[in-house]
Amino acid sequence: MSFKDLKISAFIQARISSERLKGKVLLPLCNKSILVHIIERVNLLKKLIDYTVVLVPSEEIQIFKQHLSNFPDVIIFGGSKENVLERFFLANKKIESDVIIRLTGDNPLFDIFHLKKGILKHIKEESDYTIYNKLPLGAGFEILSKRALEICYQNSTKDYQFEHVTPYIRENRDKFKILELNPSKFYQHPEYRLTVDEEPDYKLMQIIYENLYKDKPIKLKDVIKFLQENPSFLEINKNVKQKKFKFLLFFFFNFLFAESYLEKGIYFYNLRNNSKDINIAVSNINLAIENFNLALKEEPKNELALYYLAKSIEFKYAVLPLNFSKETCNNVFIDMIKKLENSYKEDSKFLNYALILMWGRYGENMSLIEAAKKGIANVIKKYGERLYKLDKKFENGAAYLVLGRLHYKTPSIPFVLTWPSLKESKKYLKEGISLFPNSLWLNFYIADTLYELNEKDDAKVYYRKVLEFVPRPDNYFEDLNCKKLCEVRVKELNLNLH
Repeated sequence: MSFKDLKISAFIQARISSERLKGKVLLPLCNKSILVHIIERVNLLKKLIDYTVVLVPSEEIQIFKQHLSNFPDVIIFGGSKENVLERFFLANKKIESDVIIRLTGDNPLFDIFHLKKGILKHIKEESDYTIYNKLPLGAGFEILSKRALEICYQNSTKDYQFEHVTPYIRENRDKFKILELNPSKFYQHPEYRLTVDEEPDYKLMQIIYENLYKDKPIKLKDVIKFLQENPSFLEINKNVKQKKFKFLLFFFFNFLFAESYLEKGIYFYNLRNNSKDINIAVSNINLAIENFNLALKEEPKNELALYYLAKSIEFKYAVLPLNFSKETCNNVFIDMIKKLENSYKEDSKFLNYALILMWGRYGENMSLIEAAKKGIANVIKKYGERLYKLDKKFENGAAYLVLGRLHYKTPSIPFVLTWPSLKESKKYLKEGISLFPNSLWLNFYIADTLYELNEKDDAKVYYRKVLEFVPRPDNYFEDLNCKKLCEVRVKELNLNLH
């Protein structure tokens, strides 16, 4: 059956009484509300979509009718405030759509390009439920068949199933034909947060719209390019804690539809800070390591698998407080270094960064003089300078971090090591901080360098910033590790920061 034979509707669920950012759907972005931007995006697919329906709580219907008075073709349907599934079912009972696109009023950048592709594939495959995996949070959507919506309504029994509409489908996959799709690698940025739940989310969205909106809907590809060119903007809402159900649902998708060991490994790696319980962190990182190793058995030179395996090893053996012996750690680091060097490509930022991590952690387990004499500092410098040339901004300015720290920490040895320089350390770290002002490690390392240069008042400012920093939920153990090292350093120097 072709799309011409089917009735297709976009259902946008919205409400004024949102818990964390009141009235967010009506907040302005370039003189138009978030809701109006969503409707304008839907209108780009008028040839496919027959009806645009805004589903709101009955008590708010007049507000939305007034707000959307310039959109006579938009249907506004009022229903239960809490039972959103019922709202969807009753709205579709009235409209009788064969295909329902579920959109939410907090996502003004849902991806039009993939929605069009998704609708056509949903119809061609006669799917009950279609989604795209791995898009940025807030860029996604759900496509349901009329049959799927009716089964959900008839069988759902739990509050969260009523509130979030589609959990019953995911919990009963055997009853539905589910089509999960993956975008091209360029679009795979699930770490980007492009939804509006709290004030920092809105602030980032304002920046995006002020820079990219030209009186027509912004393309997701332009948003991704903009954030790649301006990664510091991602720091704005990085610490927003996602509502528990949406957070779990997001990662559930990534795991449920993971096609490879690599994808499963990334899923568990991203869960490493999901709990402050160290036992849970160990369990997740062990599963990540296991899956990355399985991925490398299938493809020994897979750059991403090697890169993530190195990061996972660092997290387990150098970040978590697990008290492994130096010998155990060094054996693991050397084994990983061999894997990386066997697959090394000079133009790979992933492999250069991974080698910096492993050589750096290996070198930390010996004295500075011993590491310098063994040439470890020169090796790290080589990979750091290559990363600097390839992509200075990669991993939140890792090139600035490593080169700045090397020049600070490496002892100058006549006729052996003559390049270490505190002035060079300051230069690299200052450049890094100008791009990534909230990087905990850059702030810690610049404090050390400034102290050694006898710029002690400035050093105290940076030490204080690190110690006052609240660990981010998605980077909890890494941030905690940095803060503890800073505390030790301040005690060693006997500094009074007050």
